[in-house]
Amino acid sequence: MKYLLLIHLDEATQPGPDDLKQYVALADDLKAKGQWIAGVRLEPSSTAKTLRKGEITDGPFAEAREQLGGFYLVDVPTLAEAQAVAARIPVARRGTIEVRPLMATP
Repeated sequence: MKYLLLIHLDEATQPGPDDLKQYVALADDLKAKGQWIAGVRLEPSSTAKTLRKGEITDGPFAEAREQLGGFYLVDVPTLAEAQAVAARIPVARRGTIEVRPLMATP
């Protein structure tokens, strides 16, 4: 089953060298297991545009202490395994990882 792991964090905090090594190690491990589909770090929310009721505005859709900073898209057999992958994302110690299953398409 495919899961989207949405990484929410305070943009003011930057990943340290150890975090970067852990991100690379996690991606390499998921690729080796055939569980990696995609993953990317996003530009700051100040670069975002939001479309609401037909009108485009600058910035994220809502004021928040944490912003969407990136995501992983993985293919693992169970929700428990998706949560285990989420726990390995370095920012999980100081941010929020939202684990969402992708809806099956006909």
